[in-house]
Amino acid sequence: MPALDPDAIRFSSSTAPEDPAERLAWRLQLLLNATRRHARRRERETGLGLPQLRALQCVQARPGLGVNELARELGLHQSTVSNMLRPLTMQGWLEVRRTGSDRRTVALYLCEPDKPLPAPWPQGGSEPLPEALASLDEALLRRLDADLARVQAALLELLPEG
Repeated sequence: MPALDPDAIRFSSSTAPEDPAERLAWRLQLLLNATRRHARRRERETGLGLPQLRALQCVQARPGLGVNELARELGLHQSTVSNMLRPLTMQGWLEVRRTGSDRRTVALYLCEPDKPLPAPWPQGGSEPLPEALASLDEALLRRLDADLARVQAALLELLPEG
């Protein structure tokens, strides 16, 4: 597994909140912060952020992909993807071709399709959090998924729409 900073995710009962809900929120924040730091370190090493690397991988797998399709595949808003693509075209990774009668519609292609993309994680590893989750028992994964879906639903009820 790619190395995360162990100190960033090590549990210390002396600093953990007493309240179970606050303790879980604290633990989730530790995990998210550690994976973010790791992703930033990889971005400094490769010169590309993980979303940009994923975008390049999608375009590599499906040349001619449109921005809206790419946004759906990445789970991001179309405007976010459009902004993310500008540096990739300026750095010579992507070519944007206007298609059809509506010149706003574009198709995305790698400038050098045979050029290997930077690996998002060292030594051909995968993202640390999914890799750590994959090491867990399937029954536990199902329970975590169901429980986190309940947390997600509760959070959505608390947040204002829009």
